[in-house]
Amino acid sequence: MKVKFDFFKLSLHLLHQSKIIHFKGRDMNKIIVCQPEELRQLVMEAVMEADMQRQKARPEKLLTINQVAKQLGKAHQTIKKYVEEGIIRSTPNGLIPNSAIEDFIAGDS
Repeated sequence: MKVKFDFFKLSLHLLHQSKIIHFKGRDMNKIIVCQPEELRQLVMEAVMEADMQRQKARPEKLLTINQVAKQLGKAHQTIKKYVEEGIIRSTPNGLIPNSAIEDFIAGDS
């Protein structure tokens, strides 16, 4: 998983001999003593948390029924029926969030 940390600066200094990690960043200044496996877990959790925050901040892409029909290889009427029946979620103005398509595909498989 590749995540950019542009939105906050994080510098990680590992002193291999003493296994001391010094984290520096916005609202963060800690010294942690741990084993390499614990370090790996801490870094993975930080990366996953940063990725989730980045995804939440990004507005969701909305698609028309035609765009969804093309993407799924189904007829316009079929997608319209799925929306009307609530099988695929949509906004009040009929646009379909990308997450609704992902949910549909996950449930359809």
